[in-house]
Amino acid sequence: MVPFLASLFIGSSILGIRLVKDLVVTQVARDAASMYARGTDFSSASPVNQALLSRLGAMLGWPQNAALGSTDGGVIYLSQIMYIDNTCNGNAATDSKGRACNENSWVFVNTIVLGNTNVHSSNFGAPPSCISACYDSVITGTSPNYGNINLNEAYYNSGDVVQNFTYLGTPSSSTAGFQPGQIANLVEVGAYVGQTVDYAFALF
Repeated sequence: MVPFLASLFIGSSILGIRLVKDLVVTQVARDAASMYARGTDFSSASPVNQALLSRLGAMLGWPQNAALGSTDGGVIYLSQIMYIDNTCNGNAATDSKGRACNENSWVFVNTIVLGNTNVHSSNFGAPPSCISACYDSVITGTSPNYGNINLNEAYYNSGDVVQNFTYLGTPSSSTAGFQPGQIANLVEVGAYVGQTVDYAFALF
């Protein structure tokens, strides 16, 4: 009986550790989204805050004194998104470059990526394909880069559209609830848990 009980104990312990780490991935997403929604700066201008996010993943083997790096076992996608309705939220149908408005679409207005993107790609297209040309800091030639998308690019650059996002329905100014132009904070976390990758996202 001893070999059987020993294997059962070891198996249960491994499963328990795995479940705890699964919960850690989910909790990191929730905590990061909560802080992000409250205006915490996670851009490269705030390495202390980036390191704070990494410390949340202590059980995942993430760095405890620095931000997640490009070779570490995790990635965090921080995105602020908004919905553009069929009136282009009251803006012109085309911009000065002749580009049509991204109407009836969610678009990114801020995007920051921390960690190793090879661990897991974003389920919603972060960072958008227009990066880095559509960053406000690139267009205005200012520094540092806080992850903000130039608002004109958000409205008219088709490369800034969010993919596969349906969690807030279709906002409309004619009905109560989430409105076009309001900001939603979306955080995705991917991390190695053993030999597999766990993924979680949180929306605030």
